[in-house]
Formats: sequence, C-alpha cells, structure tokens
Amino acid sequence: MIMKVFPHRKGEGGKPTRYLVRPDYPGRKEDPPEVLCGDVGATRALIDSIDRRWKFTSGVLAWHPDDKILPEKEEEVMDAFERVAFA
Repeated sequence: MIMKVFPHRKGEGGKPTRYLVRPDYPGRKEDPPEVLCGDVGATRALIDSIDRRWKFTSGVLAWHPDDKILPEKEEEVMDAFERVAFA
C-alpha cells in the first residue's frame, strides 16, 4: 500500500478531481480508478466555494494491482487514515 499526501494547492476543483478519476490517464486502462468514499462533484463544488488562496490538500491510498485486499480491510484502512488525518 502507498499513502501519500500532496502539498496544499490553489485553483479550481475541476482539475484535481478530473485527474483522480479520469480513466484515460496512462496505466489506467487496465486498472481504472474507483471512488470508494465521497462524491467527486461535491468535492469539486466545495473546493470552488473556498475563497482562500490555498484551497485544498489531496492525498491517496493506493494498492498494487496484484495486492489482494478484501473490501472490509480496505474500508478499515481508509477509516483509520481518516481518523488520523482529520483528527
């Protein structure tokens, strides 16, 4: 598993949310992204509603395609990450 948090960003919410879910990005044809929690449209709208210069921080939890992760374990890891990241 890889966990990475990216630096604060500014700008509109469309660019980062499109990047996260666009299936035509290199290497994604075989393993397209899947949103497991949250709503892309709501996230985009929330970023766009912020008046500050630095609007968001993004991050990723990712598993190698060969990893066999049960959905229950995946959810457990995401929940634990959220408890720490958003304490």
